[in-house]
Amino acid sequence: MLVGMGKGLGDFTRGASYVVSRPSLYKWIAAPFVLTVFVLVGVAWGAWSIAAPGADAVAGLLPGFLSSLIGGALKALLVGLLAIGGYVIFVAIAALITAPFCEMLSEAIEVERTGHDSGPFSLGTFVRDIVLGISHALRRVMKYVLLVACIFIVGVIVPVIGPPVAAALSALVTIRFAAFDALDAVMARKGWTYSQKKNFLRAHSGRSFGLGAATAAILLIPVFNVLALPFAAAGATLLYLDVGED
Repeated sequence: MLVGMGKGLGDFTRGASYVVSRPSLYKWIAAPFVLTVFVLVGVAWGAWSIAAPGADAVAGLLPGFLSSLIGGALKALLVGLLAIGGYVIFVAIAALITAPFCEMLSEAIEVERTGHDSGPFSLGTFVRDIVLGISHALRRVMKYVLLVACIFIVGVIVPVIGPPVAAALSALVTIRFAAFDALDAVMARKGWTYSQKKNFLRAHSGRSFGLGAATAAILLIPVFNVLALPFAAAGATLLYLDVGED
């Protein structure tokens, strides 16, 4: 498991290096880069616009001495909670809007590495893959958001141990989601069913976990996070080419 996780972390690094060293692939990361920047700015602005008046409104309900005493701490707590929620929303939206571009990037890498073209263009196959990919992505995103929301509520309700346990569980769920999203850039192109995709991740659980952990971590870093999903898709493609469909 640990060896697989180490390889998965290395897959993300390999994917990033592969893309950076090949300017011909930049066209596939330009659009997701711009779209992800817009999502990041929008989520950050929304979180801040809610945090400040929200904290002031709650503080206004408290007695004067309590309001001045804990007003700043309350605002900091609310900003922290909204930052966590904003991260979840950012990851979910970014995954949806970058998915088609990540698939095209993945295909370009696979063709370059194997020398096997995907064959002549078929409108029917293209539409089928797009519809299947979007439906699977929506299903994945909805499960992710609902799971994190439930964990978050439990973390708020349960005293003392609730917040750290919720944070740990949310991290695990996010890693799993990031791994699935990265590898789906390959799996969606193959026309796999949802069960086939889950089986592939289960068969390579350690390596996919490492890839997902690296992706989730980079998504936390400003500036670099807008490149996390394309780099993850590239790493997932190299991972798939290493192990095949076993």
